[in-house]
Amino acid sequence: MTGSVRPPRRPALATVLEPGSADLLGPAAEVDDARLVEIDGQGLDLTAITFDGVRLERGRFDGADLSSSRVVDTAVSGSDLANIVLEGPELVRCELVECQLIGADLSTARLRDVRLVGCRLDLVSLRFARLEAVAFESCSLRGADLHGATLAGARFDACELDEADLSVADADDVDLRGCGLGDARGVSHLRGALIDTLQLGQVARALALEAGLRIDDDSGLPIG
Repeated sequence: MTGSVRPPRRPALATVLEPGSADLLGPAAEVDDARLVEIDGQGLDLTAITFDGVRLERGRFDGADLSSSRVVDTAVSGSDLANIVLEGPELVRCELVECQLIGADLSTARLRDVRLVGCRLDLVSLRFARLEAVAFESCSLRGADLHGATLAGARFDACELDEADLSVADADDVDLRGCGLGDARGVSHLRGALIDTLQLGQVARALALEAGLRIDDDSGLPIG
């Protein structure tokens, strides 16, 4: 790592949390200091909800709408958050471990002190999201939409970013060494990011095409 991106702060959770149920959930609800286990929130309208000091384990919230929500000091593990709508939320001091966020919409989200470990974020949208002290560890972000995202406050450790859209992203000083970048788009916007020599081969063709170069592999058939 380059050392300029500080590690995320851990969630501040109470030692003892009150057991909670799905009855606590709803639009603009405030859920504080609760432990939610195996809650089924599939497809629920949870717009503008607040989670503060919550531990969520093995929950199912796929397709739920948490737009404009605020999630603070919260730990989520083993949960299905696929296709969840988190447009314009604020996540502060959160940790997500082994969660499914495939196709999730986090466009324009503000993430600060967030750690994601072993999560599936394929096809996730982080368009124009702002990331500060955010760590992705062993996560898959294949086909992720990072268009216009501020990634300068994030680190990616052993992640897959193949086929991701990095157009207009701010990736200054981001360490991407060891991450998959095959067929990623918008790699010319990774100015200031750090990659290794193996990754150079992955991004070279994309850089050439984005520069308007024509590539010929000597087969007589031009590429691009």
